[in-house]
Amino acid sequence: MKKIIISVLLVFAVITLVIVFCCIKKEYNINETAKINNISIKLIKIEKINNSLQITFNIKNNQKGTFTINPDKNFKFYDKETALVNTYMSNNNTIKKDSEQTYTLQYEYKEEQKLYTIYFYESSNSSIKFVFTNQDIR
Repeated sequence: MKKIIISVLLVFAVITLVIVFCCIKKEYNINETAKINNISIKLIKIEKINNSLQITFNIKNNQKGTFTINPDKNFKFYDKETALVNTYMSNNNTIKKDSEQTYTLQYEYKEEQKLYTIYFYESSNSSIKFVFTNQDIR
């Protein structure tokens, strides 16, 4: 009887894990809020300025302390396979506990793509993938 109960519990645990991992969102689009380690981030605007894309996020810090943004470490924007360098600096890189901030980055790109990808890295091993198309660009 114990073996049957243990077997049923193991099957239930495996099914639960499969459901949880299948439901985890892999990528986010414009105006969708993603959460990672008590940071909420939403891609809110993409503007084309000459050969640059100005990409704006809304970031909320729900961590216990302040969160400092380093655009070169926290964000990676790719032009095909190449990571591009941010050429614009927002005024404030520090977000206090329980505060929200709009943060803008700018990247020069070589050619238009069907799909653009930008990653937000909260740490070296946790990231969020945002994707957008030419239709999302103003």
